[in-house]
Amino acid sequence: MKKYFMAVLSAVMFTFACAKAPAPRPAAAASASAEKTQIPEKTSAPEPAQAFTAEPASAEETSGIDVDLTTMSSTMIYSQVLNMLEVPEDYTGKTVRMEGYFSVYQDRVNNKVYYSCVIPDATACCRTGIEFVYADEPERVPDSNTWVTVTGVFGTYEENGCLYCSLFDAVVENS
Repeated sequence: MKKYFMAVLSAVMFTFACAKAPAPRPAAAASASAEKTQIPEKTSAPEPAQAFTAEPASAEETSGIDVDLTTMSSTMIYSQVLNMLEVPEDYTGKTVRMEGYFSVYQDRVNNKVYYSCVIPDATACCRTGIEFVYADEPERVPDSNTWVTVTGVFGTYEENGCLYCSLFDAVVENS
């Protein structure tokens, strides 16, 4: 099998190595082409864009919201949330609003309950989301996979030597 593979590989390499090189362009055509083509001067790279927030639906609805994921396309939401998780210091202390599926996880080892808002993308292949901590522990939480709107203050915390991102003082509304 190895001999067969090596023979095929050699044949492919020989075929491409011996391919006819393109004919050189006449000097007159090359100089005419160079005269027509203007090469722009080198410019420095643009500064990275600030966190994207789309135009709010109304000033009343978004008053006090720094990052409103509810007004973005699925691609922008995915990008924004990944950016929040990668560079949390840029978002710490900002009020974030997001919509998604309510999710709950019970850690039986530590006897803790974790809540999160999970956002599917357009093709439903790549979900992303953010954990949140209720401002006041509710008497009843939404059922799992209920569509909710969560608003809270973005921050991080350390647990078991790992850094986690969360929305603190969160308010959850059924959408």
